[in-house]
Amino acid sequence: MSAVQASPDFNQQPQRSPDNDLELLLRVELDRREDLVRRVKAVAQGWRDGIRHDRTRHDKLLKEWRRTGAVLPDVGRRAEKEVQKLQDKKMKEIDAEEVRALRQLDRK
Repeated sequence: MSAVQASPDFNQQPQRSPDNDLELLLRVELDRREDLVRRVKAVAQGWRDGIRHDRTRHDKLLKEWRRTGAVLPDVGRRAEKEVQKLQDKKMKEIDAEEVRALRQLDRK
């Protein structure tokens, strides 16, 4: 019982079951829809930020390779276009997943 009381996840006092003294009952409240929507949007935004961070890292690497002559200029441009295509594709997937999750919340 003390583990449940000390846990920040529960933050409540468990009650003993009237039928069984060894059983503890916890009341679980449903999350508000607004909180769930905010959480879904925050997760999707985190995914987008991760993609943008990766893109920045790749751009810096390509710039360094061009500066040192490790890649030819046309290969660098082709690589930039390919990275842009991959980023656009991934962003569309993230947007679709966010819309799917929000629709699923509307069903409940």
